[in-house]
Amino acid sequence: MKNNHALLVQNLLNDIKQDDILDFCTVLKESEMVYVCGNGGSASTAEHFTVDLLKACKIPAIALSANSAVMTALANDNGYERVFLDQLEKVANSMSCVFCVSTSGNSKNVVNVAKWAWENNIPVLSLVAFSGGDLVHYSDYAIHVKTDTIEAAEDVHNVVCHAIVRELKSA
Repeated sequence: MKNNHALLVQNLLNDIKQDDILDFCTVLKESEMVYVCGNGGSASTAEHFTVDLLKACKIPAIALSANSAVMTALANDNGYERVFLDQLEKVANSMSCVFCVSTSGNSKNVVNVAKWAWENNIPVLSLVAFSGGDLVHYSDYAIHVKTDTIEAAEDVHNVVCHAIVRELKSA
């Protein structure tokens, strides 16, 4: 088999440190609200994670990508680069945290959210891949999946989210 996807994902998962999962869990448990964001496949991961936080862990969470009417209105008025930030600025406070998912780590709308949160002393948790991009510079904690294969990165991000949820449920 030329490209053994399962083996690649397994090797990438072996690089994830349990201490990083625990650091994420500590921040999530201490937050009164978790704002989650991502684009494309990362938006799907973000929205799925939001459901798990709410349903399984009883942690208040909102996926900033979940309301298409809000997103399209804000993008139309202020540009897509601000679509998450325009929401976050109105609702986040020092007891919130931001959870960003971006394979490139360079999605401008996600980086803008992280930068604003960082500057306002709101904890930023990030899942990234590729080089880590600009997002890692504005993250209090980042789990960096070191691959340029987007499918593997997205799979590992999903597994990391489930590992966080299982850890939170067992606490």
